[in-house]
Amino acid sequence: MSWLATIPLLLFAVVVAFVPGYVMGWALRIPARLRVFLSPLLSFALVAVSAIVLGKTGIAWSLISFVPVAAVLVAAAAGVMHLVGRRWPALASASWPGNDVPVAWPVVGAVLGGFLVLHMTEDMVYGPEAFSQSLDNSFHMNAIRWIQEHGDASSLTLGAVSAADQQPAFYPAGWHDFVSLIYSTTGTSIATATIVTVLLAAGILWPCSLVALSLSIPKLRRLQALAIPAMICGFAAFPGLLLRWGVLFPNLLGYALLPSFVALMVYLVQVMVRGEYATLLSLCLSVLVGVAGLALVHPNAVVSAMVFALPLVLAGVAWIVRSRELASRQKWVRSALLGLVILGCVGAWWFLRPGASASNTWEPMLTEGEALYQFLFLGLENGNQLGDTFNPSHVVGFLALWGVGYLLYKRRNLWLIASWALIGYLWIIAATVPRGDFRLLMVGPWYTDHFRLAALVVFPSVLLAGIGLGGAVEGLFVRIMHAIPRDKQVKVAPALMGASMVLVLVVAGLTSRVPSVQETTLAVSKEYRVTPSSVVVTQDELNVINEIPKIVPKGDTIVNNPWDGSPFIYALADRHLTSYHFEFQTSPKYAAIINDLKDAATNPEVCREVTQYRAYWYVHMENQLNFGPDAQKNYDALVEASATDLMTPVYSSGPVVLYRITACDNS
Repeated sequence: MSWLATIPLLLFAVVVAFVPGYVMGWALRIPARLRVFLSPLLSFALVAVSAIVLGKTGIAWSLISFVPVAAVLVAAAAGVMHLVGRRWPALASASWPGNDVPVAWPVVGAVLGGFLVLHMTEDMVYGPEAFSQSLDNSFHMNAIRWIQEHGDASSLTLGAVSAADQQPAFYPAGWHDFVSLIYSTTGTSIATATIVTVLLAAGILWPCSLVALSLSIPKLRRLQALAIPAMICGFAAFPGLLLRWGVLFPNLLGYALLPSFVALMVYLVQVMVRGEYATLLSLCLSVLVGVAGLALVHPNAVVSAMVFALPLVLAGVAWIVRSRELASRQKWVRSALLGLVILGCVGAWWFLRPGASASNTWEPMLTEGEALYQFLFLGLENGNQLGDTFNPSHVVGFLALWGVGYLLYKRRNLWLIASWALIGYLWIIAATVPRGDFRLLMVGPWYTDHFRLAALVVFPSVLLAGIGLGGAVEGLFVRIMHAIPRDKQVKVAPALMGASMVLVLVVAGLTSRVPSVQETTLAVSKEYRVTPSSVVVTQDELNVINEIPKIVPKGDTIVNNPWDGSPFIYALADRHLTSYHFEFQTSPKYAAIINDLKDAATNPEVCREVTQYRAYWYVHMENQLNFGPDAQKNYDALVEASATDLMTPVYSSGPVVLYRITACDNS
């Protein structure tokens, strides 16, 4: 398949990502100038919540079942707005605060930035039919197959895919719900549906979200609003690190939607600070829907938003306390409202975190000095467990620091600097502080994983770099205008402003050519190639996987070691396995097969399990990097049995062999 052939798939994904949310935005009376740019956040809320509703009712998940449930949710939102508007008209205004930047300015920047990031992401993922060579990707791809087979896309049950006993468990399924809609509706492969959603998140949703935020930041200049979404092409850590490490598809989507949710927070704080309560109902309902969408994509995206917004809320409280125009009662009311927001931010950081066993895995990789340097100059890909080194991005780092200086000089939106510093501090903790209670407390919501936080650092850095670039070009514009005679300024100004716009776009576009972007793109692309020495699925393994549908009947089960490339069989070949994801204990119902197959003649439990679960097949693959070394002993008995007449080789490619278990043929 060529990239050209994915265009209809991507257009369909755009429709699903924007149309439901746009209708919900209309129901919530979100201003028209913001509705398009906030619609993806609302759409994913509708998708994820609808999947839960359908899962509870037992109706299979599909586009046809999603649409009526989403329509009911939209009607409920419209009904609330209508009823409250009739009873208390003063609470149902559709006029939100913000800045006076024309929508076209950030949209033009988003078109450039989105196009270049889309191209960069295409290079990263190698091809439209490629898939990530990572252990976690077996879960993400298998989850799509699981949804198709069981009809259940609920976040309340999707964790069953990776559970040894396949019991329902919570797993945020927003990403998987959406990919499954692309897969089931268009008839493309799971791998291609995944790649299309990656392109959508990185190249369309990410710049679109930044447009929403650019329209919300008070006193933002036009050239800065133009530059912010255009600058995303100069940062490779997002989406690069999340496409390489893990792989972290839900985090990728959560971070792409993050700026649009922060935009809602910015509007909410402005309303509370100014006491403009007429828009409070529309904003609060929008925030609640946004929280649901973000949390069901990935909970740490909510925590990230709250951490980013916390300095803004504190700045709002400080402004209220210092104000001489407000009466004492007004100060108390507004401060109390913002206090509730602060409690929400702290509560999200405290409660929305995985268990300690899942969060206390990663070791620090850098010294404090190294981490500070990499933070300031965006060498966020360095210090990784894979041992790679990358050039820092001095250009975008300098522009971000220039943005810091600009805001300090103008004494404007200083909370952005605090947010940038706070997220950077969290990344430095993850990258440098040894495992322990303090590290777990501070960065537990991100699994103490500095890769997740490195990708998050890109968000405030893009804002500051855009502000720095736009401010610098605007300063140059003002200096030139001062040098022109006053009587000629009116004629020259439009042409000079046009030149300023072009300069911003050219500089932003050129940042995509810096070495760090090229190096990261190449490193990520290696993780999506199937070669004789691939880290998870080699070419020999893929050859066997491609033959399995021709050999193994649909209802049969294949015995496998989940620490090699075999878990991908379920997604790629649509055949059942004894283990669908790497795990630390085997499923009890297959215990006799896995542990005692060589004793099939004397242990009747073996053949009972083989027959009951139709586990007539065993696939032997290679574990290239010795993943899960402590778990390999659990599968030694299978390797031993494969060397006897208990199994018969059916198909092989190199050292990879598909066996038929013949030990129970006569039982």
